[in-house]
Amino acid sequence: ARVRAINSVDVSSVPKSSALTNITGKVGLPPAVASFTAMPLVFGISLNWLFPAGAEDTLRTELEYGPNNSDLGMIKLGDFAYPIATHTMTGLSAGSSFWFRARLVDRSGNVGQWSNFVSGKSSTDQTEYDDYFSKRITSSALGQELLSEIELIPIIKIESDKIPDIETSLVQTQSQISQMQAEIADISGAGEWDNTASYLSGQLVKYQGKLYSAKQTVPAGTLPTNTTYWTKIGEYSSLGEAVSALTVRLDTVETSIDTIDDKLVSQAARVDGIFAQVNPPLSGDMSWDAGTTEVLAGVWSEQYARASADEALATSIDFVSATLVNNQAAITIEKNARVTADESLASQISTVFAITNQNAALIKNEQIARTDADSALAQNITTVQASATAANTKATQNAAAIQTEQTARANADSALAQNITTVQASATAANTKATQNAAAIQTEQTARANVDSALAQNITTVQASATAANTKATQNTAAIQTEQTARANADS
Repeated sequence: ARVRAINSVDVSSVPKSSALTNITGKVGLPPAVASFTAMPLVFGISLNWLFPAGAEDTLRTELEYGPNNSDLGMIKLGDFAYPIATHTMTGLSAGSSFWFRARLVDRSGNVGQWSNFVSGKSSTDQTEYDDYFSKRITSSALGQELLSEIELIPIIKIESDKIPDIETSLVQTQSQISQMQAEIADISGAGEWDNTASYLSGQLVKYQGKLYSAKQTVPAGTLPTNTTYWTKIGEYSSLGEAVSALTVRLDTVETSIDTIDDKLVSQAARVDGIFAQVNPPLSGDMSWDAGTTEVLAGVWSEQYARASADEALATSIDFVSATLVNNQAAITIEKNARVTADESLASQISTVFAITNQNAALIKNEQIARTDADSALAQNITTVQASATAANTKATQNAAAIQTEQTARANADSALAQNITTVQASATAANTKATQNAAAIQTEQTARANVDSALAQNITTVQASATAANTKATQNTAAIQTEQTARANADS
């Protein structure tokens, strides 16, 4: 090497040469691996080795394997960069056996000595293979499907255990029906009281439009009004000719597990309800309203549930109703929930209505919520209606209605909200068929937005019309419509 100095004004000194020095680098071969072992695995062999002290400049580890412990027939298994110290040989059959050896190569290219030969063999332990296959079968899609069906076996057992109870319930229900049929037959077949006949306990007779039951053996000539021998059932004659009172209670449950379209489906259904009906007595009875023909009351509930591998469905319908002649009131509520792999849906429809003579009122509310992978929708529709008609007229004279529809929808590209409200009223003079006066107000509001623009809109319509009585043509009409719109985008 030669060295010289340079001052601040860029003037250099006379160079000075050093003595000649020879650079030899690292001397000697890399050491052998500190240890080298082979462990059996399921369908494989695990190889592990340790680096000795002073082998920090190792570049790679070279492995070879062969059928015996000699240099002949050895095959290179691979080169493994430092500091990797393990390798797993896979894809072997059970009990496969090989000999292995390892050596180190440093960064200077020096190659170390081979280690001693090490024998390795893939596992032959049956329990290890049982555990290996068990884990892979249960974690696979096929395994999950098989297990889901196998796990249903206890459920099927539980459901099958219910069959005797269901059969017992059916027998009891059939017995109750048979008893009711027998009682109805007795009532409908009851004869008029005969003063020359004697009666046994439990026999029924009709006397002056009423029904009586014998408490005990009744001597001939004993009037049904004698409470010692007779019990008055009620103001009955016979089912076919006059009054009947009927009450029914229904309670059924059905469950099943079936295969439909190659899919295992579990279903359960229940119907629960009570019903009562009374028909009025014979003409001339003053305890009932004039013209009364029938009185009905009922409460019903229907429930259904179904589940399969890719769908779940639940439905509930509740109904309450009462009727007296031309007057009626009812409430219906229907609920549905359905979930599949692609979407979810929930809906509820409730209806309340009442009718008295020719006057009617209705409230209906419909709610829907639906989602899928791409969008969501919520909707609410409410309807309120009322109408009144004067007695002895056929045409509705006064009517009013309000309807509100609300919708909200969103997806990956846009969002929409909408509200539509309609208010209507009409009046008609008595004994006329054409609507004389009518008024309506409708408001539609919309808001929409996406990545490029936004829109808001409001439309209001007001209408009114008047027609003289007993004329068909509308005489006076007025209308006002207002539309307001606001729009914005990236440019304006």
